[in-house]
Amino acid sequence: MDFSKTLRWVSVVSLVFLAVTWTFTALSQIDQQLGKLYVPKVLTILSSTDVGEQKTIVTSLPYLFQNKTSELRSHRVSFEFDAPAEDRATTKLALFSPQIIHGGDFYINGHWFFSIPASTPSIRHTWYSPLLAPLPYDFLLSNQPNRIDIHFHSYQRGFVVPSLSLGPLDIVQEMYGKYMFISNTLAQASNIFCWIVGLFMLSLWFITRSGRLFAYSGGATILWATLFTLALTPELDLTYWQQWRFLLYISTGGLVLLMSLFLIDYAGLRLPPYVRALMGLSTLGIPTLFLIWGPQIEYWLDIYWTGLVIFLYVISIGILLFRKYRQMDAITWVLLGYSIVATLCAYHDYGVQAGPLIESHATLLALGVPSLLLEPIFLTHFTLPALLIIVGAILLRVHANNVLAIESANETLEVELIKREQELERAHAEQRAVIASNATAEERNRILQDIHDGLGSRLVNLLLQARTGQIAIKNLPIDLQACLEDLRLIVSGQFLGDVSFKDALEEFCQRAARNLRGVGVLLSYEIAHVEPKDLTHQMTIHLLRIIQEMIANTIKHAHATECKIRVHNNGYELKVSVQDNGVGFDLASDNLPMKRGMLGIHKRIKELNAESKLSSDAKGTRLDLVIKTNKL
Repeated sequence: MDFSKTLRWVSVVSLVFLAVTWTFTALSQIDQQLGKLYVPKVLTILSSTDVGEQKTIVTSLPYLFQNKTSELRSHRVSFEFDAPAEDRATTKLALFSPQIIHGGDFYINGHWFFSIPASTPSIRHTWYSPLLAPLPYDFLLSNQPNRIDIHFHSYQRGFVVPSLSLGPLDIVQEMYGKYMFISNTLAQASNIFCWIVGLFMLSLWFITRSGRLFAYSGGATILWATLFTLALTPELDLTYWQQWRFLLYISTGGLVLLMSLFLIDYAGLRLPPYVRALMGLSTLGIPTLFLIWGPQIEYWLDIYWTGLVIFLYVISIGILLFRKYRQMDAITWVLLGYSIVATLCAYHDYGVQAGPLIESHATLLALGVPSLLLEPIFLTHFTLPALLIIVGAILLRVHANNVLAIESANETLEVELIKREQELERAHAEQRAVIASNATAEERNRILQDIHDGLGSRLVNLLLQARTGQIAIKNLPIDLQACLEDLRLIVSGQFLGDVSFKDALEEFCQRAARNLRGVGVLLSYEIAHVEPKDLTHQMTIHLLRIIQEMIANTIKHAHATECKIRVHNNGYELKVSVQDNGVGFDLASDNLPMKRGMLGIHKRIKELNAESKLSSDAKGTRLDLVIKTNKL
């Protein structure tokens, strides 16, 4: 058995047991203190009507007068009591009520002694607070019954005559403090808490745009706070009464709708669109009729429509239980228990509004129900902090599950990444092997091509001349020297990888100058602003072969005495020129002796993607090349 799961269950059950025990202990203490107060047994209530005053005799409070519409009415409550035998100067008495809703004037033996602002034809006053009214001992009668009259004025469909009792001032003050904390301080703190948490949840939903639980719980919390802020409004201009009443209905319907959707969504049930539309129509559509008919349907909305939306919430609880009963965890059990308690509180508030709870007050009190739960005090909003704690626990669990899912996904991704890295490394190794093989093949092909175009061609040409007896003995050293230079370039070209273009060019020019000096040709060269990175390895070889071929032509065919090589870089292009002072040749002739060599030069110029210009006349031959270095 999972120990952590058992521990969670024990913790939840313990907390619930402690909360229930503490609550009923506190309620029992309140009832014990109320038992020390005098409660009037017979009261006379005179209610103003259109035809006059109606007299009602009641034996217990609270008492509810139901009407069809809200309008200004007056009620006078009277009862008698005997003053205690103790010294009136030392034993001060006070009138107490757990919840006073309507204002009015208080009289003892015909003397006014206390007042609470009451409703007028233009202003509606409601208080929803306990009452503590000290009785002036100067007005008390010791030898005959004392009479208290309270003149209430209300603007509400249902008028509740609150519970009234008398007792020593010190006991009444203690009771007043407890009820004030419950009905006023705690209610206000709960409302402020709802506003803050509701806005926080809606902000999270708006930012993340995910998780309907955030939207439902946040919206429900805001509507909850709005509903009780409106319901507990102490003063209202009756000019805006119908709009205020409509907002109450809409807040109630929206609250029930969002709470029902919250439970259904948590249960994992996807409702069809038409069911959601019917839910919205029943909770938000029906109250809009109040804007049309106004007070004429107020009674119908209070009694029947309110009962309908509470029943809708009960159905949502049933859906949660039906969908989750096989996999109920601690949080779900707590949510279910909370929903049942919230439903009972909602029914309590409905019973206060519709009348059944107040009418059954004496019966329920005799059955042992705590008196505080039977007073006309709205209880539903006291359950909201518990809901917020539960929602927070649900959202934390969702977050924890998401974190675990992310960690699991990360572990899977890490394993997959290692696997992919290994595959990629193998692929790279294979690719490097292929590249090395291709590079070797390319280098071999280049050497073969260079031998074929240069050294091979020259040797074949010398062989044919020797066989036909056309070889010129005086040119033989020059031809053999050219063959050696070709061989030198072919062999050294394999080792230019670590030698820069500038160094290779200078070495080539120095060696060519020595060779030309032996045949009576003066070679001069100028290399300016050339950077090591100006040409690649292959381009360096092409350029050196072009210069070599031009020098060979100068020696063999131009009968020149001078040859100049100039290489200059102006920052974005490399300019190369090779010039001699020989006899020149006709560029348009098809019988040039150096034709094969010139074809090789043009081929390499094309490989360099260079611009070229070849000129020749009686003063000599010149080749100019322009290579764009910014394209390298």
